[in-house]
Amino acid sequence: MDGFDSSQGIVVIAATNRPEDLDEALLRPGRFDRKVYVPYPDMKGRRAILQAHAAGKPIADAQKALDVIAQTTPGMSGADLANLLNEAAIFSALQNATQISQAELEEARDKVRFGKERKSMVLNQKEREMVAYHEAGHTIIHLQTPLMPPLYKVSIVPRGQALGATTLLPDEDQHLQSRQFLLEELLVLMGGRAAEKTFYGTTTNGASGDLDVARNIARKMIHEWGMGEKLYYEPEQHDAEAEINCLLETADRRAHELIQTHKENTDKLAKALLDRETLTKDEVLQLITPANVAVPASEALA
Repeated sequence: MDGFDSSQGIVVIAATNRPEDLDEALLRPGRFDRKVYVPYPDMKGRRAILQAHAAGKPIADAQKALDVIAQTTPGMSGADLANLLNEAAIFSALQNATQISQAELEEARDKVRFGKERKSMVLNQKEREMVAYHEAGHTIIHLQTPLMPPLYKVSIVPRGQALGATTLLPDEDQHLQSRQFLLEELLVLMGGRAAEKTFYGTTTNGASGDLDVARNIARKMIHEWGMGEKLYYEPEQHDAEAEINCLLETADRRAHELIQTHKENTDKLAKALLDRETLTKDEVLQLITPANVAVPASEALA
C-alpha cells in the first residue's frame, strides 16, 4: 500500500466478505477511499445470474424452471447460483439424461442450501416420526399466516445438519418487514416444537435451530427495530429482556393453541410425510381441510 505516487495512475482494488476483520490501518484516508457494498442479489438479479450461467446447459422448460429457482433462493450469492447449476448438471449426467429437469435443479438448490442428502444417516422409526410431526407443525402453522410467503414444499429428507425443511416461494423480495410479519415468523418457528409437545408430550433438540432464529428475531425487534412497548437505548436493560421473552412466550403459546386446533390435519400431514418424505404445496392442500387454511392467526399476536 505504500510507495505509490498519485500521479502514477495505479489503482488498487481489493474485495472481502469480512470487512469487520480488516486492519484499521488499511482503512485510513488516502488508502482505500472508496468502499462499494455489494449485497446479495435480489430476485431479479438472481434470475439474471441464473440465465447467464445457464448458457449452454440443456434445461427443460428453462424459463419456468429458472423462475422457480430464482424465487426459492433468497440469500444466495452469484457463486452459490453458479454452483447450483453445475450441481444440477452433474445430477443430470449421473442419470444419463439429455436435459436438466426441474427436479434436478431443486435437488441442487437443496444441496447448496442445506448440504448433501445424508443417505447414510438412518433414523430409527421413532425419530423419523418426530421429525415428520415437527415439520408438519411448521407447515400447518405456516398455512395460518397470511403475511408469510406461500408454501412450496416440505420434506423430511436429512441434509447437512437439518433433518427436515420447509421451502417457501415468495412472489417478490421483501425489503421491509412489519411487526405483524415478524410475529408470524416467530409463530411458524415455534410450530415444530409445539407439534412435538402436542403429540409426544415432550420436546427434542431438533428445535434448537428454530429457537436460535426466533431469539435473534425477537432481540432485533426490541433492541434494533423499536418494535417494543418503548424504545431501549441500553442493550441489556431488564425491561427489554422481559419484552423479548414475552414475544417468544406468546408465539410459543399461540403455536401450541393452533396445533391443538388443527391436530387432525397435523397428524394427516405427518403421516403423509412418513410415507412420501417430500410433499409439494398442492399435495399438502389435498390432505387438509380447505377451511383450515389461511386463518389470520396473527391477529391474536398483535
